[in-house]
Amino acid sequence: MSEQISCDAFEAAAAELAFELVEPDVRDVLLTHAAGCDRCRAELESLSVTADLLVLLAPEGEPPIGFEQRAVEAMVGDRRPRRWLALVAAAAVLFVVGLGIGSWRSDDESTSTFRQAALVDDHGTGFGSVSLAWSDDVVLTMSLKGLDAGDYRCLVETSDGRSHLIATWPIGAEGTGWWAVPLQLDARSVRSVLIQDDDGTPVASAVLN
Repeated sequence: MSEQISCDAFEAAAAELAFELVEPDVRDVLLTHAAGCDRCRAELESLSVTADLLVLLAPEGEPPIGFEQRAVEAMVGDRRPRRWLALVAAAAVLFVVGLGIGSWRSDDESTSTFRQAALVDDHGTGFGSVSLAWSDDVVLTMSLKGLDAGDYRCLVETSDGRSHLIATWPIGAEGTGWWAVPLQLDARSVRSVLIQDDDGTPVASAVLN
């Protein structure tokens, strides 16, 4: 990265900077630019507050290695880092304060909507919770616990009866995990979330009414 950068170049790297995922020399150039640009400094402050909030609110379970980088790549890839980050933060806030199963709405239809449900097996044993939050983007957030170490699949079932494989994530020996992932689906069509082990055996599910 050159000594002097444009505001567009700063915006493209702002999310990585907020999550401290840039090299020291790149960080210095970005911070130098922000120091002399009110617009970019405000952008960085907003993203940094959101990133700090996510760190503070996240449950004890660690996300898989490389999750932060993949999340930032998803945000920057569609050129909407601030809105995606803000929506994840909103989902995290609602998720942690424990609204329970239900939804949150505003009179303003553009405001994000939130749904949450418990992940349970056929015997009613709890394995965590799942939430769905959306405005212009859709974010699925999961907090998992009580799992055996291994890889797990997350599938989403929509109202047309189709199942969509969202991601495969590892769980360590502690049996816990916390993840947020963007969905390329109509949020209102999502009916349930299923967790399978690496062999495809159902472990737990959540119905999002």
